Amino acid sequence: MSERILVLDALDSQSEAAQSLRTNLRNSLAKRSSDIDWVDVSRSALVPCIGCFDCFRTTPGECRFRKDDGNYLLAKLAGCDTVIRLSGISFGGYNSSMKLVLDRSVPFVLPFFEIVNGDTHHVPRYEKRPRAVSIGLATESGAREAELFRTIAARNALNKASPSYAATVIYCGENPENMARKIEDVLTRNDKPVDISTLERLVPAPSFVGGPAPKRALLLSASQKTLSTSSSERICRALMHHLKAAGTDCELLTLNASVFSDKGRERFLAQVEQADLMVMAFPLFVDALPSMPTRVLEMLAEYLPQNSAAPKKRFAVVVNCGFPEAHQNAPAAAICAHFAEKIGWDWAGALLVGGGEGVVCGKEITTNIAKAHPPFAKVARALALMGEALAHGVPVPDSLGALMAEAPLPIPFSWWRKLYLTMGDWGFRKTARAGGVSKKQLYARPYAPKN
Repeated sequence: MSERILVLDALDSQSEAAQSLRTNLRNSLAKRSSDIDWVDVSRSALVPCIGCFDCFRTTPGECRFRKDDGNYLLAKLAGCDTVIRLSGISFGGYNSSMKLVLDRSVPFVLPFFEIVNGDTHHVPRYEKRPRAVSIGLATESGAREAELFRTIAARNALNKASPSYAATVIYCGENPENMARKIEDVLTRNDKPVDISTLERLVPAPSFVGGPAPKRALLLSASQKTLSTSSSERICRALMHHLKAAGTDCELLTLNASVFSDKGRERFLAQVEQADLMVMAFPLFVDALPSMPTRVLEMLAEYLPQNSAAPKKRFAVVVNCGFPEAHQNAPAAAICAHFAEKIGWDWAGALLVGGGEGVVCGKEITTNIAKAHPPFAKVARALALMGEALAHGVPVPDSLGALMAEAPLPIPFSWWRKLYLTMGDWGFRKTARAGGVSKKQLYARPYAPKN
């Protein structure tokens, strides 16, 4: 039986390099299989994932959005032996079109947790999972961008419990022979998992030591959650309080689809131009930024004037994830640092928050540190220190990395993680049961191949 290969093409381009890459890949695949399904996902109709977890506890294994192409793509994923992700590279990560598809693949895992290679991940929903191959097309060569892309592909494979994976980067202008060799190699090679130490060194140090205090800050809550107040918005509001207290004029913007309309883009770019400091808070979606904030960075890089004479803007981020290990946010923060470097902004650093569902969970974050209690006190204190630093013209303090790596309760981290995972599993079972979903239904495999 021929190997079933699914190609998800998100190149978003008809350039000579993109067409050459497609041709080389088609030629290589034709030698391996007669069962090739090529999907142009850049033209797929997909609603961005809103982080509602309905696919975990209400309609297990299926997205709430039934009228777009999401469930159609999930069925294709479930039925293939190998999935090939063909994507342009945006600041070291997948482009926003591929991120949209990856974000919507969350139904492929169960809500429950397990420890794999020292980190927390979701238990896979399906017994059979496809091998994963990622091929990125980069506009220019760069070792750091290539390493970041390969790291994210490795983390995706771990999170999706792929039996094997490989990743490579093709550069625009690369000669056809070298491109063909790289493609042949990635189709047959098995890459090794990325260890935790690699993640910890991904995020570069801030690009400046200190400078004038910012006069105006723009805080962007870049969560895609629409059904309730997001943790990202709570983080932005707490941080804004501390910036204002130190004398910085602040504006808070909650990201939504209107920013991508002509009028919305013009208004947003004007808000960015007026700020000396921009801080973006967002949740970790499938090892990187969600699709919408990824698209925002792409838009800023495309439309902002490259004025070398203007004072450099500063850019900092707060990344929160549902896994207890804060370092799992590192690839997303590294993408943001690479973005800042690309457009000529100063990188002001990142605050990485682990266990967001346990230490924020959409609740208001106290700005009175003296009254903050565990498990919420650590995040409250870190945001206060971050706000104070940024307001005085210095980057996010290095010391916050060590603070966020600690347990938010006065217990060893291993105990906290066990407690967090136990409560998380219990919480998903409880909410599912309240909605009439049985334990057996939680493990549903709606797209399992019939043969």
